[in-house]
Amino acid sequence: MSEQLQNLPSRVREALETAKLRIQNPEGAQYLWERVMTPAQRKRLGNNLEAAYQGFGGTIGIWLHLRGGTPLRAIVDAARALNLLSESDSRWLVRELGESNRPRESPVDLEWCKEQGELRLNGEIIRRVRIGVATNLVPILDAFQECAWPEQMDDPLPPSTDINRLRDAVKVLNRGLQRIRFFADGTGEGIRWAVAIH
Repeated sequence: MSEQLQNLPSRVREALETAKLRIQNPEGAQYLWERVMTPAQRKRLGNNLEAAYQGFGGTIGIWLHLRGGTPLRAIVDAARALNLLSESDSRWLVRELGESNRPRESPVDLEWCKEQGELRLNGEIIRRVRIGVATNLVPILDAFQECAWPEQMDDPLPPSTDINRLRDAVKVLNRGLQRIRFFADGTGEGIRWAVAIH
């Protein structure tokens, strides 16, 4: 990350380094844990802030584990979530990093509860899946849950000669699904999700 910082204009580098100093400490992690994270996110981290802080490499590592993205973007988004950056400064830094200004700290919290066969959004059931019947859906949902719901991931299904299996699984997964949608990435090798636009 320090090499990436060195390649940025000095004002951008200074702003990122300042934000990093303010969040990459136990106090920043504690504030994030108590005031930003949902109970489901804390559960994904083992309900143990100290272990998560040590295991994931501080506040930035925790943010990356939950939200994905790049380390520099994680600094910006975590600092914004902790009210250490203004909205305009956050947009400026994201623009300078060459990334989309669409906020990563979206208010959606997805959770796949395999035992109940329920996909939940912010605690609300948005899709029920019959375990043992939906053989291609369960590995997809398991993989997203294990990786803390990144926006996109590689095809988690076992290898197959059926070139349409991922696309077909996505169609089935979207049946009866509320408020989000899954998409094959167009290459046949990846899957992504997004909040549904009504």
